[in-house]
Amino acid sequence: MKQFFKYVFATLVGLIFFWVLAMVIFGGIIASSISSSMKEDKVEISANSILHLKFNTPVNDRPYDDADFFESFIPVDVDGNLGLKPVIDAIEKAKNDDEIRGIYLELDAVPTGFANLSALQDALRDFKTTDKFIVANSRFMTQKAYALAAVADEIYIHPEGYFDFKGLSAQVTFIKGTLDKLGVEPMIFYAGKFKSATEPLRRKNMSEANKLQTKEFIEDIYGNYIASLANNRGLTEAALRDIADNMEVRTTEDAVKLNLVDGLKYDDEIADILRQKIGFDEEEELDMVSLEDYSDSRDIDAKGKYSGSNRVAVVYAEGTIVMGDSETGDQISGDHYLKLLQKIRKNDKIKAVVLRVNSPGGSAFASDLIWRELELIQKDKPVVVSMGNYAASGGYYIACNADKIFAEENTITGSIGVFATLFNLRKMMEDKLGVTTDGVSTGKYSDFPNLTKEWSAEEEAILQTQVDEIYDDFIGKVAKGREMNIEQVHEIAQGRVWSGEDAIEIGLVDEIGSLDDAIAHAVSLAEVDDYNVAVYPKPKTEFERIMELFDMEAKMDKKINRELGAYADTFNYLKNLEKMQEPQMRMPYDLEIE
Repeated sequence: MKQFFKYVFATLVGLIFFWVLAMVIFGGIIASSISSSMKEDKVEISANSILHLKFNTPVNDRPYDDADFFESFIPVDVDGNLGLKPVIDAIEKAKNDDEIRGIYLELDAVPTGFANLSALQDALRDFKTTDKFIVANSRFMTQKAYALAAVADEIYIHPEGYFDFKGLSAQVTFIKGTLDKLGVEPMIFYAGKFKSATEPLRRKNMSEANKLQTKEFIEDIYGNYIASLANNRGLTEAALRDIADNMEVRTTEDAVKLNLVDGLKYDDEIADILRQKIGFDEEEELDMVSLEDYSDSRDIDAKGKYSGSNRVAVVYAEGTIVMGDSETGDQISGDHYLKLLQKIRKNDKIKAVVLRVNSPGGSAFASDLIWRELELIQKDKPVVVSMGNYAASGGYYIACNADKIFAEENTITGSIGVFATLFNLRKMMEDKLGVTTDGVSTGKYSDFPNLTKEWSAEEEAILQTQVDEIYDDFIGKVAKGREMNIEQVHEIAQGRVWSGEDAIEIGLVDEIGSLDDAIAHAVSLAEVDDYNVAVYPKPKTEFERIMELFDMEAKMDKKINRELGAYADTFNYLKNLEKMQEPQMRMPYDLEIE
């Protein structure tokens, strides 16, 4: 019998080994085939081509793949997920490309933040400095889509479409009522009167302090939005505000009458307009080139060029800051970034570092790991920060010590505060499930923190002290990095959120500027002439992406989020509550401004 189990076990081990080996070989063959196919099928850009931009997938800061190979069988998401800088580089390349006659913007939803939206607007405006055209068209024009469309020479909308123009708003979902029904009591400790991250757990509405800060930075973003529209459409800001405030656009015809768009056109009519622009006859076929094909044909990517002796490292810190060593496109894992930054520090070819931050914050401990390693890098190499849509709380913590900080006007930053959340499950376990707990301890605090009993005042004081100490350390690091005194920092901290525009006035940011501006400044500080940009974390190879297909947990998360749609944010919030039990430096909430 022992021999039988021995052979069975050996057979199982062998099968597992050969299965893994087969998957590796299979993945390598597919990756090689795809890579070869891509090289063979590189699109040739013909004369009189039009660059066709849709922006219907996220324009992230950090380029990463989120495609399912067996659904799309391509190694990158189409038209968008190349990363913000490669998209802008493609538009800049097209500006001076003799084969490209103009840009056609086909816009509906544009899933990106207002800071990145502003960067795209600047790139399109720069494109217009040539004699080339930009034509925009939409079936369902959202407010973000209109921000880009307004840069165009001509804007059209489908006759039976929809035009959304009513001002910006931000909503927060509160789950205190749900917790009450479940018998779950949140134990919340925070520092800073504006630290509103825990409000969805302890309130059923926004506090006045939270309303104040949210109102102020949304007004800043809205002001920039209206000013941009006024400049591009030749209307006054007052007129645009009146139109939005009174929701005067209720039909597509209203949009035309109010000069917000230039006409109502079907797709075939848009094609005729484009033909006229490039001098084609009525029957000639348009050469429309997608962003993906154009980037591929002109070798525009985000992998960086490593041939030069001097390099500038652009480190993308995008997503929630968490503990751990995993590498995903939507998280900043403390240990993973620690090792990545250590390699950068020890690489003599890297002469400067640009940290591109697009994060609402997260784990206080993970933030500190990253902050420390950046401080060590700064002893030998300049560190410059470029802020994207968000650089708040933990996102600001890792940025505050840089030699210079650039932000967009619409960047959301600050939120210098700390909180910790634990959940007392006693009522739920006893009243809902009939489960009780008991035990013995060697000391007064041996079972601290115990989530199945009432806490004493002394126990609550212990955790509050820990949170206060982290907050004091936070404002101390900001004071040192920004050359301010503690009192100055405390006055503008306390968890309050600021726009990039206001952050300059209060000293949290140095200058309004783009990622390219940050790179240029880092190069000047490093005093190098010949350099190449190296991107970190390095985009994954086709083979690595294929192997990720076997990560069933990741696949399940994608499917759940896809099915939940607009409700996915609430699901992910509940899913991540457990991670908030350690001290957090986070934005008040995952804010989506529409």
